[in-house]
Amino acid sequence: MPRPTLRRLASMNARFPISGDAVPYRLRLPGPTAVPERVLRALSRPVIAHRGPEFLARFRDIQDRLKPILGRAGAAPFLFASTGIGTMESAVVNVAGPGLRVLIANNGQWGPVFKRLALAIGAEVDEVVSPLGQPIDLEGIERALKAKEYAAVLAVHSESSTGALTDLKALGAIVAQTPALLAVDSVSGLGGAEMRQDEWGSTWWCRPRRRR
Repeated sequence: MPRPTLRRLASMNARFPISGDAVPYRLRLPGPTAVPERVLRALSRPVIAHRGPEFLARFRDIQDRLKPILGRAGAAPFLFASTGIGTMESAVVNVAGPGLRVLIANNGQWGPVFKRLALAIGAEVDEVVSPLGQPIDLEGIERALKAKEYAAVLAVHSESSTGALTDLKALGAIVAQTPALLAVDSVSGLGGAEMRQDEWGSTWWCRPRRRR
């Protein structure tokens, strides 16, 4: 790859200034999301050592503050430095495995992601497919769970491709009547919709490190 010329570097510096007054902008992954001024100021502060006591104190404080958002009182949530799909993959490999049967609730773009991840590790996959724009077919999930035994149910809480929001309380109650674990992709739901992880029986919530 050729090195940029001085003229090209000057043009880039003019378009993307790195000094002087900050220019307000909107972060567009996803969004658009306005970046608060206090966040921009915090990002300009010196980086602290990630193995030191100050970082550990902040990390634990963040975990404690997340508990009421998740609706949980037990163990601290596990934080990922990954995308939403990274957390979905971690959920799949922890609740499923080669030869284990999982049930995928598919009502849009993200159910098939769960399916691809489960197939990639050798799990046996069944699906309950709902029309686009509709929440998960809870009656279909219940029928499938009565017909076969599953290691896990993998479901999407808020299907961002259509805006369909599934009743997780009802889904959790259905899955709780079986030995199956429940893993939920709530990338666009957590923090916006009510969550009661302990009460609703979800084993795993998936949420990326940044979203709206």
